[in-house]
Amino acid sequence: MAGGLRGKFSRDLPLRRKILVISVLSLIATIFMSVILLIQVRRTSIRSSIASEQVLVTQTSNVLISSISRIVTAADSIQPLSLLSRAAYSSDLNEYLADTRTAVYARDFFAEVNALTDHDLITNICIYLSPDYEKIGETYPGDGILQPLDDIRNSYWYGIFSGQPQLHSLYCPDFYLSHAEAAERGQLAYIRKILSSGGKDSEVMGYMAIYFSKSAIENILMENMTGTGSVFYIVNSRENIAASSNYKEMGLYILDYNDLPRRINGDAFNEVRILDNDVYLAYRDITGTDWRLVAAIPVDQIHREDQQVLRRLTFFFILIACLSLLIQYWVSAVVANRITDVTRQIAMQTPIPLQEQGGDPGTDEVGELITTYNAMLARIGELMEEQTRSAEKLKVSEVRALQAQINPHFLYNMLDMINWLSISGNQKGVSEAVQSLSRFYKLTLSKKSIYVTIAEEIKHVELYVQLQNMRYEHKIHFLTDIPDDIRECTIPKLVLQPIVENAILHGLFEKEEKEGNIVLMAWTEPAAGAQNAADIVITISDDGVGIRPEVLEHILDGTRESTTGGTNIAVYNTHQRLILLYGPDYGLKYTSQPGEGTEVQIRIPAQRLNESRDAAGSSF
Repeated sequence: MAGGLRGKFSRDLPLRRKILVISVLSLIATIFMSVILLIQVRRTSIRSSIASEQVLVTQTSNVLISSISRIVTAADSIQPLSLLSRAAYSSDLNEYLADTRTAVYARDFFAEVNALTDHDLITNICIYLSPDYEKIGETYPGDGILQPLDDIRNSYWYGIFSGQPQLHSLYCPDFYLSHAEAAERGQLAYIRKILSSGGKDSEVMGYMAIYFSKSAIENILMENMTGTGSVFYIVNSRENIAASSNYKEMGLYILDYNDLPRRINGDAFNEVRILDNDVYLAYRDITGTDWRLVAAIPVDQIHREDQQVLRRLTFFFILIACLSLLIQYWVSAVVANRITDVTRQIAMQTPIPLQEQGGDPGTDEVGELITTYNAMLARIGELMEEQTRSAEKLKVSEVRALQAQINPHFLYNMLDMINWLSISGNQKGVSEAVQSLSRFYKLTLSKKSIYVTIAEEIKHVELYVQLQNMRYEHKIHFLTDIPDDIRECTIPKLVLQPIVENAILHGLFEKEEKEGNIVLMAWTEPAAGAQNAADIVITISDDGVGIRPEVLEHILDGTRESTTGGTNIAVYNTHQRLILLYGPDYGLKYTSQPGEGTEVQIRIPAQRLNESRDAAGSSF
C-alpha cells in the first residue's frame, strides 16, 4: 500500500503539486531548524554580552587600580622629604627652624608637593601637624600645605584614626571629610599617618591627606557603561559608597561588602536576585585598598537586547519564507507549463512512433517527456554520430582548402621577386632567395600537422621578411618580443605571414619613402568563460599608411577585394581558419589610424603541441 502511494506520488501527481508539497515540507523542516538555531543564537548572544561586560569590568578595575597607584606613589614620594624627617630628629625645634638650611628644605618640600598636584586626579595635598609640630606650619605655611591638626579634629576620618591607633592609612569617601575639606580640597582622600620614625611606638607627627577628584573616579565608572539600567559603584569595607555611575539605580543592587564573595562566585558575572530584581553581578577588589568595584546589569536589559535581535530575525525569516513559497509556486508553474509545451511539440514533429523504454515512466509532465525522449533517443544518436563524422571531414577539407589558397599566393609573390632578381642579374641574390624560399617551404611542409610552434612560425615570418628585404634593399625593420614560454605554444601554420605580408605591401610600401617598422609581440591573458585556461594574444603593428575606415570595416568579412593586387583574401582566410579551429571567440582584430599605422591582434588558445593534436583529432 505504501509502495503504491509512493509510486502514485512519484509518477502521477502533477509536477507543480510535487514541487509545492516538497516546498512545504522543506519549509516545515526549515522552521524547526530555525527555532533551534534561534535558541542557540539567543544563548550565544547572552554569553557574548556577558563576556563583553566582564571585559569592561576588568578594564574599569585596571584603570581604577592605576589611578589609586598614582595617589599612593605621590604619598610615597612625599613621606621621606627632609623638612619633616629632620624636624623629627631635631632636639630643639626652634633651633631647627632658625637654621638657614631649613628654609631650603621647606622650599624643596613645597615645590615637590605642588608638582604632585595635577588638578585632574590629585586636586590637593595637605599635611596636618600635631601640636608639637604646628610651629613648622606657622613658620613655613607653604600656601596652606602645612595645617594644624585642630582643623580636622571634627572630621569622621580623624575619629577613625583615633579609635584605631594601629591604623596606618585610610581611603575616605566624601562624608569622611569635613565640610571645609570636601568644599575646598577634594571630595575623596587618601589619608596616611606620619610618624617620627619607623617604629610602632613612634610619635605621630601628623597626617598626610592626598585629596583626589570624585568626578574623575565617576567618569572612569561611566566610561564603560553599556545600558541605561547598568550600574558601577565602589563600596568600602565599612559598607560606605565611595563613588557610583548612577546613584539612583545603585540603591536597587547594593549587597553587603562581606556578602559579595559568597553571592558571586569567582570573577565572572553571576545572576543574583536582589529586592525582587534579577541582576547579573560581578565585583573586583581594588588592589591596595579596602574598596571593591561592583558591576550590576539587570537581566532584563541583556534579554531585552537579545529579544530585539530575535524579533528582527523572526520577521525576516517569515518574510523570506513567504516570498520563497510564492517564488517556488511560480517557478513550478512555469517549469510545468514549459515541459508540457515541449513534449507536445516533440510529439507532433517526431517522424517515428513513440515507444516506451525503461518501464512505466508515469503520466506526469516528466513522464510525458521521458516517453517522447525515449522514442527519439536512438534516432538522435544515429544522426549525431553521422553529423560528427561529416563535420570532422568538413573541417579538415575546409582547413586544407584555406591553406591551399594561402600557399600559392605566397609562392607567386616569392617567384615574382626571384624573377626580378634574375632579370637584374643578381645571381647571388637569386641563390640566397632560392635557398631561403627552400628553407621556408621545408619548414612549412615538413610535418603533416596543421599546427607548428610559435617559434617555428616566427622563423617562417623572418624568412619571408628576409626575402622581401633582399628585394627592397633592407627597408623593412622587423622586431620581435615573444616570451620563451609562449614560443613553445602552438599556432596554425601560415597565420603570421599573410598579416606581415599585408603590413609590408599595403602599409610600409605605400609610404613615400617605402620604409618602416613592423613589431611582433605576444602575451597571455585568462581565457574568457574557462577556469585555469589562458589565451595567447599576438600583435603585429606597423607604422605604415594605415587603412581607411571604409576598407577596415570589411577587411575580415570577405566582401571587399583589394584593387591593388593585395592580400585581403589571405587575411580573410586566416581569420576564418582560426574561427573554424578554435571558435567564434578567436581570430583577428584590426585597428588602424590612417597616416599612423595599423595593429592586428591575433587571439588563440594557449596550447602545447600535444594539446593541439588532441583538439584537432587524428585526421590532422
